[in-house]
Amino acid sequence: MKLDLSYLKFFSETDRRGSANVSTFQSSDITSVEYNPFTGDRLSMTARVNLGGIRTTLAQIERVDLNGEIFPALQPVYAYRPLGRALVRNAAKKKIEVKLSFFVDNLMDSPTETKPYEIQAGDTLGIPICAVFSDSIRSVRTLSIRNAELTVAARADEADSDDRRQSRMLIHGRNDWNGDMNLLRYFVTPDDSEVIRFTRTYLNHYKVLLDTVPAVLSNFARARVIFNEFAVQLLYVNDPKKSEDFVQYPGETLRLRGGDCDDMSVCYSALLASMGLSTAFIDVVPPDHTEDAHVYLMFDTGISPGDASLLSDNPKRYVIRGNDRGVESVWVPVESTAITKGFEEAWKAGAQEYYNDVEVKLGLIKGWVHVVDLGTVN
Repeated sequence: MKLDLSYLKFFSETDRRGSANVSTFQSSDITSVEYNPFTGDRLSMTARVNLGGIRTTLAQIERVDLNGEIFPALQPVYAYRPLGRALVRNAAKKKIEVKLSFFVDNLMDSPTETKPYEIQAGDTLGIPICAVFSDSIRSVRTLSIRNAELTVAARADEADSDDRRQSRMLIHGRNDWNGDMNLLRYFVTPDDSEVIRFTRTYLNHYKVLLDTVPAVLSNFARARVIFNEFAVQLLYVNDPKKSEDFVQYPGETLRLRGGDCDDMSVCYSALLASMGLSTAFIDVVPPDHTEDAHVYLMFDTGISPGDASLLSDNPKRYVIRGNDRGVESVWVPVESTAITKGFEEAWKAGAQEYYNDVEVKLGLIKGWVHVVDLGTVN
């Protein structure tokens, strides 16, 4: 509390004794109610009380390092894979506990908060930033810049404080892709209504025929039927620029009735996954001809290696490998760019490519062929 004491003394006491005749009052020039010719001497005291405590800064965000680019297709990835980190400094003289929250307006329902971290007095700590984006991020059509808000909440004993910082982020359009084959799987959407409608329609249409197929060949027969219908209705469009940055979702490919190499592989994988079949992308980047890089796929027939001859007498037509349950089975490579030629030709082309690239040229061993398992993409 602060006290101020003051005393006001007028040297002329005329008319300042608290009484004056009417004529004198009427003729006076009063311009202030508080101070005028009739104001008397006064003693005053002022007390100032601070009812709030001084807010102490416990933690400060020193720097924010974001990866800079957000791809809507990778929405589920950002919930557990950090998209950057914030460097937080302990500004107190004792150990503190901090939590960091991250928020982008219109793209998140609420801030994503980290677990608590302890920072010793005077130390700094890099805290990873994850983000749970809402489905609205999949509505972003074109490249845009958004503001992200970071807040660090700190606590020490009974005291608490926070600090805020804003950072800009580049949000790509929903069809943009960063070229990482391991992340292409997030474009495979077997639960898409267009995908489910397509597979259910033609599985029902060929139900009588499929019912005559031995159970051991059931997956293969269903995959062949769907591919052939896929081939009749869709057109492969060659991408002369070998673009890696735009991928259609399966529903879009079915509605547009066409797409490039990546689009076809993604769409057929979604169709197979919607029937419960495991798939894998085969990514080929020839070291001497990188311009010929492309992707095709293979799927798990569920046939055991001992029954492989039921599928083909030629072992070059299939691949024996482990499935997502760790059990070896027969997989069939399919070249999706040969879609207009039907399943048999696409199978033949895919098997030939795989044999040449993996068995003859040892692409897997040398690292220029990669097999990316998608499972059933549940």
